[in-house]
Formats: sequence, structure tokens, C-alpha cells
Amino acid sequence: MIYYAKHGEADQCLKHYLQLLESQGKLPCHEALHQLARVLYSKRHLSGFSILHDTLLAYYKLNPPSGRQSRNLAYIYTMFINLIMRQPNYTKKRSPTSSNVRKSQRLSDQSPRYSSSPLPLSVTSSTTSPSMTMTTKTTTIIQLCQEMRELGLTGSPVLYNSLLKFCVMKMDSALATSLYKELVNICPPTKHTYSILLDLARKQKDSGLILQVLDRLELDGIVPDRPMVSTVMLALCDQQQYMMAIEFVDQLARHAPQVMGPQYKSVLMDTLDRHYQQHKRKNKRQQRYLQQQNQDQAARKLQQSMEL
Repeated sequence: MIYYAKHGEADQCLKHYLQLLESQGKLPCHEALHQLARVLYSKRHLSGFSILHDTLLAYYKLNPPSGRQSRNLAYIYTMFINLIMRQPNYTKKRSPTSSNVRKSQRLSDQSPRYSSSPLPLSVTSSTTSPSMTMTTKTTTIIQLCQEMRELGLTGSPVLYNSLLKFCVMKMDSALATSLYKELVNICPPTKHTYSILLDLARKQKDSGLILQVLDRLELDGIVPDRPMVSTVMLALCDQQQYMMAIEFVDQLARHAPQVMGPQYKSVLMDTLDRHYQQHKRKNKRQQRYLQQQNQDQAARKLQQSMEL
């Protein structure tokens, strides 16, 4: 299995895994299982990963996982969730090709426990990036998280960051906040966690969430990196919060000179000025348009009164 996995032969690796499970009724070693999950993930082999998920779920329901097995299984669940998130969104109804259906069916028939996939048949029957609706993704990911709880698996920052990224895809700040609170109770958030939350705040134009994230960064003693600083600056500029942006830059320059050096501060202030000037020009165009509209309306009223 490890040989086929390292050579990128996902189908052969999965075939040997199923043969071992069928003939001996046991799982391969941790390394082989890890390599199988990695090659399925790297190949975006959704149907194969669904088979792996079903067999592992059935096995560990009968044989509760040990500490090391739990960590390995949580890692596999995290990869499965990420793989589902990476599937293209459904835009047009497509029927899977007959060759892909037959290929997936052959793999499915080799596994006696392949019967409870969280994915619909129209999704699992294709091995090459099938499309999924956002509703299907959401339902599947929720089910996988419920399974993790039932198996007693502890979430990691990597898992929660993946779920937060999904919240960004869904533009669901309420769910993101709930997941963040859950993460805080389990383990410390990472810098990447806050970067994801800032990205969501910018897309939703939520200055309140930006301030909450910045306050939490300060409480946790985490210094924002340059990508995070850029996200905050662009978000504040999008909302025309120019004074707040200037205050943020000045405060960071005082407390984190290693991030906000003179040169970088100059670049940010130039960016801020450019956004401000663009906003002024846009306002002037809008004012001219409204003025012209008012003049035209007044002229029409005058013409109507003269005709009367």
C-alpha cells in the first residue's frame, strides 16, 4: 500500500486496503492508512475517500479507537472535510459517465461495509472532481462532524480552521463565531484562525467583527502578520473607515515595529490615500449625477407647468 501510495496510484492502494480488510478483517498499519488517505486526497478521489470513510466508520464503531488511532482518524476526517470543500460547486445537472460509474461500483463491491456513505450516489460515482451543491456540502460536513463526536474524536485547530474556511464560503458569520467559541474551549486558536476570521469580516463588511478579532489578537499576545494587516486595511478602506485605519497603522507601528516598519507603513499610507482619493472621485461623480437628475426633473416640471 505504501509503495502504491508514494507512486500516486490511488486505485491500487485502495484495492489492497480493501483486500486486507476483507481477507483478514483488520486495518493496515498507521503509516499505510495515512499514506492511503494522503494519496486519495491529493488525487481528489472523492469516491475512494468515501469508501475509506465508510469502512473506517464501520470498523471503529465495533472497535473503539485507541489514543493514537483517534488522532490518525481525526486527521483523516479533516482531510475528507477539506476534500469535500474543494469540490466545484454544482452549476449544471450532469450525469456521471458510465465508465466512472462502473469503476466506482467495482470498488464499492469489494467492500462489504460500504453502505452508509454521507455522500449521495451522484457525487460518489465520479472519481474526478464531481460538482456538489452548497447544501450537499453543508449536510455532509455536518454529518461528518457528528460522527467525530460519536467516535469521541477531539477537534484540532486544523479541523476548526477548515470549518471556518467553509463558513467564509457560505458567508455565515454566526456559524463562524460559534465554531470559534468551541475552538477556544478545546485548544488555543492559531494565527491562521484569526486570518480566516478577518477575511470573513472583510467579505461581509463587518467592522465590528474586525475590532473583535483585533482585540482577541491582543489578548492572546499574537502579533498580526503582513497579510493580516493588509486584510484589515482593505476591509476598513472598503467601509470608508479611514480614521480607524490610520489609528490601526499607528498603533501597530508603536507596539510591533518588527511588522510595521517605516517603509511598510509608508506603503500602507499610500494605499490608504489612494482609496480615499478614489472614494472622493466616486462621490463627486455621484453628486454630479444627482445634480443632473434634479435639474432634468425641474426642467420637466417647468415644461409641464408652461403647457398647462
